Amino acid sequence: MVSAVDETNIKVVVRSRPLNQRELSLKSSSCLSIGKSEGKIKLVRKDKEDKEFFFDGVFDETSAQTEIYKATGAMCLERFILGYNACIFAYGQTSSGKTYTMEGVKGDQQQQGIMTRFVRELFEYVRKEQKKTDITIKASYIEIYNENIHDLLHNRTEKLKYDVREDKVKGIIVTNLIERPIGSEEELNELLDEGASRRTVGETKMNQFSSRSHAVLTIYMDQVDKGDEDGLSLRSNKISLVDLAGSERASSTEATGDRLKEGANINLSLSNLGNVINALVKKTNFVPYRNSILTRLLKDSIGGNAFCVMISCVSSADVNSEETLSTLYFSDRAKQIKNKLRVSRGDPRLEKIAELLENEKKLKARIEELEKKLANCEGGGKKGCCTIM
Repeated sequence: MVSAVDETNIKVVVRSRPLNQRELSLKSSSCLSIGKSEGKIKLVRKDKEDKEFFFDGVFDETSAQTEIYKATGAMCLERFILGYNACIFAYGQTSSGKTYTMEGVKGDQQQQGIMTRFVRELFEYVRKEQKKTDITIKASYIEIYNENIHDLLHNRTEKLKYDVREDKVKGIIVTNLIERPIGSEEELNELLDEGASRRTVGETKMNQFSSRSHAVLTIYMDQVDKGDEDGLSLRSNKISLVDLAGSERASSTEATGDRLKEGANINLSLSNLGNVINALVKKTNFVPYRNSILTRLLKDSIGGNAFCVMISCVSSADVNSEETLSTLYFSDRAKQIKNKLRVSRGDPRLEKIAELLENEKKLKARIEELEKKLANCEGGGKKGCCTIM
């Protein structure tokens, strides 16, 4: 059980994918040694010092989608249903398996990604709790493309301006964004398909269907105990499931024109994310969240009040060893960040009431403890036992 206020580090899980056809054609070999039970990953480099890292979880190319979900999505769901904000984001170089990890393969149950599995288990919880709890769910789905926000649920027949703002009650919000009411698992899966069909992709040398944008699915949930007319039991929170575009080198992707511009914007936003992480690790007075759309959106999740899991996707191929090392260094810094979790009430007044009720509960427990000690003294306890404070 998670306490009402809990400080916890960002959880970091590393996933290595098998060599793909391009890497095999280059006669590449694996440069990674993985100790799954220890959470250890070693990068073996020719003529250079090997590098070793430890994380909350490390998975090799034989690991199934269900294993990855249990180590990431399941623990986020546990916090989410208790009323905490949460975030899962996939990070890594282009063609490292991020979209496969988050979205999976449509129509293949064994290869379902984190999003589909999370949706299924969320609605299993809803069905189980609906007799005693009123639950309302909404969802939004956006992409950040060339430092602009696109609403993936909007048909784009008219142009809307989307701004990232910080609301005192809701935290980080995006103006004019469609938040669609969701009544079933099927409706949320349809929303996922709709959003995925509008996402910007493009071909590079590294990946025929490379995601050229960051995609953010956000699920909002309100829960109130039935019969609670005052609404004091309200939990109003959100979870963001983020598939980041891949970091890339122009020399590796051989990108030109639009692809080159996209790559530059992707790298810039990921560089700004790295700057935010560095500032949080160093505990500097100023954290540059406002330097990019991505970092502004993730402010709640990185260094904020959300339970956050980072999935670092890497290639095991030695031709990608420098990109893999960069991802591992990035991940090693991220795991040092602490977030301060608290149940999200959606209203500062309810937050204060909840805090007062929690204090009252602790005081009552302390009074009961002291009364028991006093009764023991009056009943002939040991000499000196009445020193109970």
